[in-house]
Amino acid sequence: MALRGAANEVSRYAHPFCVDLYDFVNLAQKGVKAKITEGRMTESEKTRAFDRSAESLKTYLAGQLVLSNFTQGSSHGGRSFSESRGISIYVPDIWTYFTSNGIHSTQGTGITSYSLETKYTDLEFDRITGWSKFAQYLIKGHPK
Repeated sequence: MALRGAANEVSRYAHPFCVDLYDFVNLAQKGVKAKITEGRMTESEKTRAFDRSAESLKTYLAGQLVLSNFTQGSSHGGRSFSESRGISIYVPDIWTYFTSNGIHSTQGTGITSYSLETKYTDLEFDRITGWSKFAQYLIKGHPK
């Protein structure tokens, strides 16, 4: 899944659940395109709509929402912050969730029993966007 690949590759900040939204969207977009090119996914109206939405969000983030951006250093995992555009968002560290022996573990993901440990779901942002359902989707494969 391109979204899980993006969650594994995205630049993470001091808190491992904080990632750059632009970088995450960009990596997911590249992942979908790569899967289509490799023949592991079929191009469809859904994939084209995802690509258009990703481009629109990246343009808005880099051109209108964040007026000035400066990056320095590298993220946890050693990736350069050069792909960061200044808006951090919660994305679970799913690499921690899927262990090498295939056993699922929620240790270190910020998710317990597919529920966020905090009152994240009480935030206005989550009520409007449903982001916690998306985070759960990354871990479980579908929303609760």
